[in-house]
Amino acid sequence: MEYVSKINSDDFGNFYTQLVQLSGCYNISVTATKAGYDNSDVATAKLYWLPTSDIGTNINTAKTRGIVIQSAGGFITLSGLDTNERVDFFTVDGVALGSATATDGTATFSATNGTIVVAKIGKESVKIAVE
Repeated sequence: MEYVSKINSDDFGNFYTQLVQLSGCYNISVTATKAGYDNSDVATAKLYWLPTSDIGTNINTAKTRGIVIQSAGGFITLSGLDTNERVDFFTVDGVALGSATATDGTATFSATNGTIVVAKIGKESVKIAVE
């Protein structure tokens, strides 16, 4: 079996100004293929580079971590979190929908298909299209 992966990001490319703003988001898609069989459905996820929850006390200790966010079947799954890290979910209008606590670095939340949900991880917020 072979896996075909594609990674896209607005961060890839040329920049023509002195100010460069990076999105810190990679769009990942993967398909499994094998001769004589139909290709699998495309699995998609987004990899966000966010600050760690343990920033430290001086500027040299600031770090980022990769948080993978996947939405499928009305469920949002976030991986790469700290154990017991809380994620709060909101509508785009700021109405609280609920929260999830990470177990073994992963948190899952059920949301309505076709909506956009804002996930707040520490001080960072990410918009997620629910599929």
